[in-house]
Amino acid sequence: MSYYVLGVFTPFILIVVLYVVWLFSQLCHALVNWAMKKVHYRLIRTQYLEATEVNPGGEWEGLSISPTAKRFTEALIRDGGRFKYIPLFGWCVCIVRDCKPEEKEATEE
Repeated sequence: MSYYVLGVFTPFILIVVLYVVWLFSQLCHALVNWAMKKVHYRLIRTQYLEATEVNPGGEWEGLSISPTAKRFTEALIRDGGRFKYIPLFGWCVCIVRDCKPEEKEATEE
């Protein structure tokens, strides 16, 4: 094969090699995303609570952590009693939304 033919085909060979490398990186990215979703959905679990289960007596008086406990339990039941948690070495790490997004009031002008 002459050097002229090799010089003509080299740019095309480089383009094909770069395209194959790009395809391989996309495949690896898709596999990692799939594995992370599997791990995520296996670890994070959902629990449902009724408002009566969280604070049956309804009294917060006398607790030294009253504001914190009240805020946490309100966050637990905010989304219809649904919260997510991760069981971790005998502990439960709760994932709750601590604040409610403020609704915009319609102003009449």
